[in-house]
Amino acid sequence: MFTQSNAMEAKATSSLVDSCVRKLASKNLHERLTARNKLEQIGEAAVPPLIRALKNENEIVRWEAAKALGEIADPSAAEALVQTLTDESFDVRWVAADSLVALGDAGVPALLEALVRGPASVVLRRKAHHIFHSLSSEPMPKEVKDVLKALERIEPGVHVPVAAHTALEFLRSRKRDIHIKEPNTN
Repeated sequence: MFTQSNAMEAKATSSLVDSCVRKLASKNLHERLTARNKLEQIGEAAVPPLIRALKNENEIVRWEAAKALGEIADPSAAEALVQTLTDESFDVRWVAADSLVALGDAGVPALLEALVRGPASVVLRRKAHHIFHSLSSEPMPKEVKDVLKALERIEPGVHVPVAAHTALEFLRSRKRDIHIKEPNTN
């Protein structure tokens, strides 16, 4: 039951999140770090404003937002982090890639979709290679491993979209199979 107390708490959290996101632009490193740590502690409630901050004109704000999203590791940030892989700033792209690694399997579908849509982007392919290579020590379906192999081929722009599409379809079918399975009645 949503009470007036819950509404007041949500408003206070929202106000704190907004204040912390604004402080991500501070020139004072300690103030930025404190704000980012608070956002990470808040967790899920901070994710939507942090996703918006990934589009901020200030490179430091984008970097801090990507870093915080990696620490929070909420799968709902995957698509925004994938979009950030083509940021104009190398540092922001690097942190976004590391944040996607922190998401693990939860970030893979959004990355595969981007590779299907935008394989011509050399920057996207390089970051995708870094992410898949970093995740390769984890158990990974063969179809996803094939994307890493395609990224390493001579003409990845040709091979990556096909491999990414195949892997995406495999993951979607596996997800459907999981939802379709009947509960064990024994």
